[in-house]
Amino acid sequence: MWKTRISYISIAVLIVIHLVGLLGFIVAQDTIVHLTALNLIFSAFITLINNQDRKIKHFSYLLFIGILGYLIEVIGIQSHLIFGAYEYGNTLGFKLLDVPVLMSLNWVVPIYCVGIICNYLPYNNLGKAFLGAILMITYDILLEPIAIEFDYWIWINTDIPMLNYCAWFVISFLFLLGFNYIGFNKENKTAVVLFLLQLLFFSALNVFVLDNTHSWYFLVNLFTMFIPFLRSFENKLHFVGQWKNALFSIGCVALPFILMDILFTHLGVWGFNENYLIGVKILNLPIEEVLFFIAIPFACLFIHANTCKFFILKSSKLFINTNVIIYSLFAICTIYNNPFGYYSLSVGVIVLFWLAFNWKYNNTENLQALFISFCVILIPFTIVNGLLTGSFTEEPIVWYNNNHNTHIRVLNIPIEDFLYCLLLIGLTINLKTYITNNYSK
Repeated sequence: MWKTRISYISIAVLIVIHLVGLLGFIVAQDTIVHLTALNLIFSAFITLINNQDRKIKHFSYLLFIGILGYLIEVIGIQSHLIFGAYEYGNTLGFKLLDVPVLMSLNWVVPIYCVGIICNYLPYNNLGKAFLGAILMITYDILLEPIAIEFDYWIWINTDIPMLNYCAWFVISFLFLLGFNYIGFNKENKTAVVLFLLQLLFFSALNVFVLDNTHSWYFLVNLFTMFIPFLRSFENKLHFVGQWKNALFSIGCVALPFILMDILFTHLGVWGFNENYLIGVKILNLPIEEVLFFIAIPFACLFIHANTCKFFILKSSKLFINTNVIIYSLFAICTIYNNPFGYYSLSVGVIVLFWLAFNWKYNNTENLQALFISFCVILIPFTIVNGLLTGSFTEEPIVWYNNNHNTHIRVLNIPIEDFLYCLLLIGLTINLKTYITNNYSK
């Protein structure tokens, strides 16, 4: 009971500190920025005192992370080979070998928090470390603009290099792998809350303090997944137990869509506004666009899981046939309006084949659940795609060449995007349902 009370008090204190810090950055940046070091020390202290296991090997490993992380920073500063060419400012305080001593905590705290979060995932140690390293990359992407603005560190004669993110991933993966193999009680709600608070805090600073538009597409992806991620652990649905099949299905379906995206970007069917991108690209495709094919299907599979669990209706062939006819007519009209447009033609034809296949071979219950889910998905999809296509911003994050679509838009969203969404989500649901029914125990 006492430990639970301490945990709730600690969480309340962390929430207040981050709210006060955000307000301070908005109204008194020069004053609040000098409290960064104190905040890092206090957050580390209040989180670690809530650790359930006080064994020496646990804290010894955290000390090891702090020392090795610091040494890696020293080597990185001196050689410019690990993260790229950078140097530290004065905000983080006392330096030893040109690296602030507090950088050791900047490794310990997020690694510890992410390690605790990944402890709740139903995967082996390699899987936990891999997903944890992705969370660490997310943390770093949001932190970098803030660090540069407030003189934590600066990059020398360059933007943030891809090497930095690669190094963060590899180092985080190895630290987390060791963390997972250390045998101790890894339950600490305070650590989970601290990490989520920091993600929200850095996101708010990027948007409201820095007015950093370069993070916007990344933030759209992040917040699309945020609520489904949190609610995945609820006992009623326990969607986290479906993650293995969900992520495998997302990956398989995403690959051909990403290849198509690369081709269409090259052909000028659509493109991306550099003002809203962090600048990291894979095969000339923004990393945010790659993440789109993970974030959107993940959130949609969460909605579908809720549909299957809580929205049970008697099977209706009339409902299914009506949906098939509506979407078929939609696809045919799209092709008819611009039969020579790459986007209109390709998405219209593929959707027609997909509808025909599902109508012929998919069972009634699965197809009905899919169409019900898609009706719900259309609401958040319209909001997210509206953000991307400029419905709520001065310029679109993603622009479209009207020569390759019907010119018909809803909130700046080309109507082809609704068919594209149906295809992306429909195929992902198809594959996940098949794997769950045939290969899951």
